[in-house]
Amino acid sequence: MQFSVADRSITLNAHEFAEFTTGPIAGGARRFDPARARLGQLWHDELRRQTTKKAPDALFEQPFTRTIVERGWKICLSGRIDQVLPRPGAPALIREVKTVTCPLPAAAETLRDDYPQHFIQLALYQRLGLDPEAHGAPPHPGELIFVEPATGVIQIIPQSPEEADALFQARLRDIWAFAELRRAGLERL
Repeated sequence: MQFSVADRSITLNAHEFAEFTTGPIAGGARRFDPARARLGQLWHDELRRQTTKKAPDALFEQPFTRTIVERGWKICLSGRIDQVLPRPGAPALIREVKTVTCPLPAAAETLRDDYPQHFIQLALYQRLGLDPEAHGAPPHPGELIFVEPATGVIQIIPQSPEEADALFQARLRDIWAFAELRRAGLERL
């Protein structure tokens, strides 16, 4: 995350947006695990093959960068959407793939409670990922594809445009509030 009070600007990637917090993180900071990352990439590749068979016009790893203005702050957001499935006559379906270590299937509410950052990341993609003018447009429908790598069990949790908008707006408010506290603190100094 890059933050500038002078320019009233914030730059974050999708992961930073999804994991943003101003307090301590339970269990401390997470470490990067190369083996887990490779396993996740294998599953992304496998799901790409499966999706391509069913939807040959699907798009994968779609990068985006969008800048929006939120209450006087320029917020630049970037990311890479795992899957975009065009649907004739309807908004495209946005999919995010996540490998998890918990046993699947699990109750949807349990997954929402245990992995809120995944749903927020999907919400960002649903809200801004496809259209440069998307900040004022309704979000796309989305799905979070959870994969348990040890067993290969896949569980798909849909996320409505309304759910996505609520998550996205709540996270924007958190980031704006943080930025304003930092600005006020620097002004006091």
